[in-house]
Amino acid sequence: MTATKGQGTERQEADQGKQGAAAKARKGGGPAAAASGWMASLTAGGRTVPLLSAALAGALMAVQGTLNAVLSKFIGLLETSFLAQVLGGLAAAVLLYVLRLGSGSIGALRNGVPWYTLLAGPIGLAIIYLVAYGISKSGVAAATTAIIIGQVSAAVLIDSCGLFGAEQVPFCWTKALGIALLAGAGWIMLRR
Repeated sequence: MTATKGQGTERQEADQGKQGAAAKARKGGGPAAAASGWMASLTAGGRTVPLLSAALAGALMAVQGTLNAVLSKFIGLLETSFLAQVLGGLAAAVLLYVLRLGSGSIGALRNGVPWYTLLAGPIGLAIIYLVAYGISKSGVAAATTAIIIGQVSAAVLIDSCGLFGAEQVPFCWTKALGIALLAGAGWIMLRR
């Protein structure tokens, strides 16, 4: 519970940093001041590395989906999904038990972990299968566009409702505008 409160405090400090940066950008006027305010809001609260990590994960998803789509033409879609899960599990086992890079304990599963968190494994299998299927049938760019639209839509819903123990982030008109712009961009990307 302490970690949740600590994360909330960090989020509040980051929000205050964003507000301060935005106010400075408004006072200074001009595009340079606005750009520096925008950059300050990205780096407030140490968000640069996590955001770059998330962007890298997105790029890796496109690469992984493409590799899985190609592999599925040789061995089958469900077989590819299974193999990807097994190889991912083996890689995680090496990181955890050989290189000892883990920071937690699998034994903590006995300490009242919510049952629904274990659905992440089967959901991962579904993601691998559906991404490879989508890419093989519609191409990398189109499928990745659809993936991003689905991810952002689900993320806004999870944030807005505070689902699965996530901190609730109120839905506002800027999020609605962002989803509309994303949908418009998706429509443009998906046109043939």
